[in-house]
Amino acid sequence: MAFNPASSADARSSMISFDTSTAVTWVAISLMLVETFSGALRFYFDQAGISPLLYLPKAACILLFIFELRTFKAGRLFWAFMVVWLISGLLALLHRASLQNLAFSLFALSPLVFGLVCGKHLLHRRALLQWAIGFCLLASLLGVALDTLTSVPWKGYSYTLGETELSANTTWSDDQVDRIAGFARVSNVLSIMIAFYTLYLLMFLRSRLLKVLLSVVALY
Repeated sequence: MAFNPASSADARSSMISFDTSTAVTWVAISLMLVETFSGALRFYFDQAGISPLLYLPKAACILLFIFELRTFKAGRLFWAFMVVWLISGLLALLHRASLQNLAFSLFALSPLVFGLVCGKHLLHRRALLQWAIGFCLLASLLGVALDTLTSVPWKGYSYTLGETELSANTTWSDDQVDRIAGFARVSNVLSIMIAFYTLYLLMFLRSRLLKVLLSVVALY
């Protein structure tokens, strides 16, 4: 049987592409899961003494961002982001910010740069991403019901990481009406996530009835 080097190279390239797409998709899913369950996870992880693990998805974003830079062809959006970040960084340094502050700002923005550089891989795992987003939407709605009908232990909880005090869940009200956050950290973040999850799923639903029902539930 003849050995074809070109076929072997194509197979290796396909395997690398498969692994990269899968890794990128699971990192994106982990980001969504951490944000969807942020309030509850911060509470239980702090109780277990493992709260720093919540930052692993963002660390993975940076690693994949660096990995993809080998073959990434930067477009206008990427360079616009880099210019804005560099300008803001220079302004921060002029106001006596440290390099550590700049590094932390990039870490906080890691999901954005991850999306700019690695987002194309999500197209190869669209079905997996749809199921994950559907799960996160369902969990968000269940969190609203749970927070409305019961008293969740993470509501109003705060904790200390290093020398910084962090909030697991922010409690506030508007006109004496409690703003429900469900499993998330704060109600406005929850509403934004529900909106994004719903809009994404609406693009792929074919049934008009399901689209209407999903829209009504999300708006409610």
